[in-house]
Amino acid sequence: MEKLFVNEICEQSLRRISEGDLSALTVIYDCAGRLIFTVAFSILGDYQLAQDAMQETFLRIAESARTYRKGSNAKAWIVSIARNLALNMLNERKKYAPYYDNILFRFPEEKLLDRFALSDALSTLTTQEREIVVYKTVCGMRHKEIALILGISADNSRQKYKRALEKLREYLEEGGKQHVPRMENQENA
Repeated sequence: MEKLFVNEICEQSLRRISEGDLSALTVIYDCAGRLIFTVAFSILGDYQLAQDAMQETFLRIAESARTYRKGSNAKAWIVSIARNLALNMLNERKKYAPYYDNILFRFPEEKLLDRFALSDALSTLTTQEREIVVYKTVCGMRHKEIALILGISADNSRQKYKRALEKLREYLEEGGKQHVPRMENQENA
């Protein structure tokens, strides 16, 4: 679906939810469910916790739909909820860090070494840099949308994105790992 169309559908669904029609949550799930999960997973690094954050996001959307300001970016509003919940969960998890494995992802064994290398590389980034890289490369968001979610300027998002990609390249080059692909065509989007 085209981004503008998705935003309109989300906005209409939020209006319906605010009027008591909770069936509109399924429309938001269809339009933004993958994005919500991706955002949560990029922050938490744990499939099950990301699922929990996604579930909590939909509960929060149902509770807060009436606070959405019509005409603002509905998709960014939804992603902000998911992001804030995931960050809260991460902070809670850090309190109990000794009881959890380090943020290692559970993947099939044949991909395990590649996932460890990627996980190690991503761990060199700050949380905000990691979020920007995931929003841009995995979710396909524009810097303007990323900036709105993170509360920074679009130029700042672009700069941090470039810096993060450079950090990843340097890390992988120093370790003799494969290179992070250049994404210049996306930098100014």
